[in-house]
Order: sequence, then structure tokens, then C-alpha cells
Amino acid sequence: MKNKALIVALSEFTTLVRSKGFLVGLVLMPVFMAIAFGMQRFTRNATDINDRIFVVVDRSGALFGPLKAAADDWNRATVPATGDTQTQPRYFPTEATFGSGDDEARARLSDRVRRGEIFAFVEIPADALNPDTKSTVSYHSNHPGYRPLPSWIATALNREIVSQRFRTASIDRAVVVRLTRRVEVSELGLLARDSSGGLIEAVTDEEILAAHRVLSAEVGIFVEPASASGVAGLLRLSDEGRVPAGARIVVTVTGHGLKDPQWALRTPDGGDVVPVRISSDVVSIATALGLD
Repeated sequence: MKNKALIVALSEFTTLVRSKGFLVGLVLMPVFMAIAFGMQRFTRNATDINDRIFVVVDRSGALFGPLKAAADDWNRATVPATGDTQTQPRYFPTEATFGSGDDEARARLSDRVRRGEIFAFVEIPADALNPDTKSTVSYHSNHPGYRPLPSWIATALNREIVSQRFRTASIDRAVVVRLTRRVEVSELGLLARDSSGGLIEAVTDEEILAAHRVLSAEVGIFVEPASASGVAGLLRLSDEGRVPAGARIVVTVTGHGLKDPQWALRTPDGGDVVPVRISSDVVSIATALGLD
């Protein structure tokens, strides 16, 4: 039988390796692997880390300096000091001034963006530090799909704007942050007793082992001790008179006794069971089991 199975397996294998699909795959697999490695190397080396030079028109007169300081911090963190590969572009803001109604100046800066001399230009309104302002910071670029730079500018500017607003109002920002720290809400389900009108009780190890013996000796169900917990609780409630007379109660027990069989070989006081040797006749067995 084994020889027949081997012959069939060899036949199937030979048919498979001689098929066109197998041979084509065998030839093209190295080609596909080479293409995959080449694409990986190309995309790794094609990461755009060109410097981002942008012009800032700060009409508030208070935000260009902090923005440049934030850019310096960014650049120091971007360029690795240990010779590792740079993975992010550096940011270089330069300052310019012109009035909010000077469209000619905007046109000149737009031409510089198109020529690639600068990446973008930013206009900060004069009332940016006013908490009641409805003005917005204007970001001009011909790279609408590039989000890292405008996101970084928005974060850096708003962090400084909020800090200066707190200082102007003589409010310690650290205190405000501490006092306004959120208290998170954890979403939990209801306890079983809340939804069913039941109760939660605790039982002792001795009560669990006693219930374990009742199940084995009187009911004929052999479970591990932990599975007898529900029965132990029910027996206690019955002893306390908390179970209605004639009530029909279902107790779920899981976990076979063979998972923890040593407890079935112990006496009620925890000692080892001493085997009783009897004759193999029916009468002796029934007498030993108390069935006479």
C-alpha cells in the first residue's frame, strides 16, 4: 500500500514539474525578485528630502522669530548626528514685508514659487494674537498634495500664538493645562446582576470541594473543582433558606474532572484516599459501596 502511494506521489510530482506553468514560474521568479529589490532600493533612495525654503510675511511682528527658532529645532532633529540617512526635509523660513493689499508682491512671490526658488510663502495677519480674530494664516504653494510643511507651520504658529495669548493675559499656561486636563471615560458593559436581577457571592475552597464531591457521588457528574463553584454557591443559599421551595435552578458546570483528577482521590479533610481491597464478586462490591 505504501509503495502504491509513493508511486502515485512521484507520478503527480513529475507531471507537475513538467508543466508549462511550473517552468515559466521557475524562470520568471528570479526576474520578479530582482524587480522587487530594485523597486525597493529605488523608492528608498527617491525619498524627497530637499530643503523647503519658504517666505513668511509676518504682519503681527511677533511670530517670525519663534517660527524660525522652531525651524532650527526641527532641522537639528532632522539631520542625524551619527551618520544615519536623513529622512525628512529641512525647513528654512525667510522674512519679507508687504501690505495686505499688495497683490503685485504676491504675484512676484508666486512667480518665485513656480520657478522653484522657494517652496511656498505664508502671510500672517496683523491681528493673529487677538483671541477674537477671525483672520486666517494664508499658505500659498503650487504643491497642493504636499501636507507636511503646511501642517508643521500651523502647529508651530498656533503653539506660539496660544503661549503669547496666555502671557498677555498674565495666565500661567502650565496651570491652565493642568486644570483643563481631561478625565477620560471608560465605556464598560453592565454587571450581570444589574441586567438579570441576580447576585454575586463568594464561596470558600472548602465549600467548592464539598460541592465537587456532591456532584461526583450523588449526581454522577465529574468536574474539576473550579467548575463546582456555582453549585457550592447554590448549596450555601439553600442552607441559608434563600432558595424558594420547589424552585428549578439550572447551574452550568464546565471543565471535565480529568483536568484536575487528584482532588477526586482526597478525603473531605484533604487527606489521601486509602484504597479498600475487596473480592471481585457483585455482593462484595455492592456492600463496599453501601448498596446492600
